[in-house]
Amino acid sequence: ANVEEQHRQRCAVTFRPRPPSAIILTHGHFDHVGTVLELAKMWDVPVYAHPDEHPYLDGTASYPPPDPWVGGGLMALLSPLFPCGPIDLDTRLRPLPKGASVPGMPGWQWLHTPGHAPGHISLWREADRALIAGDAFITTGQESAYEVAVQQLEM
Repeated sequence: ANVEEQHRQRCAVTFRPRPPSAIILTHGHFDHVGTVLELAKMWDVPVYAHPDEHPYLDGTASYPPPDPWVGGGLMALLSPLFPCGPIDLDTRLRPLPKGASVPGMPGWQWLHTPGHAPGHISLWREADRALIAGDAFITTGQESAYEVAVQQLEM
């Protein structure tokens, strides 16, 4: 099976017997939206994102191409090869609610943390001071092709 099919199968097992009630995107870069539309259809759920990300998620705009001279290293030089075109989540796309609550995640708040992407968000839970930072923090040296190649993928 291809990688996308393996991902779908893993998600089906992980989320049994009840699928998620929504998908929350920290941003819309290609490495975060790979199978989001297929999963949203399979689970029949909405996809929430910050309104500043909507042009890249509703098919109307592409992300600006990355500047290969910013950041240095081999990964920066390869950045023009990364996909930056829009995807179209169609009627599944919803704006995150005003007031910072996160649909389907009681006790969590979304925080607008732009920089990596215009509508990048992080997720915060005050009760245990947990933060899901999306790509606001990167712990692997993304400028090192070796570190990227050997990093452990987790789900």
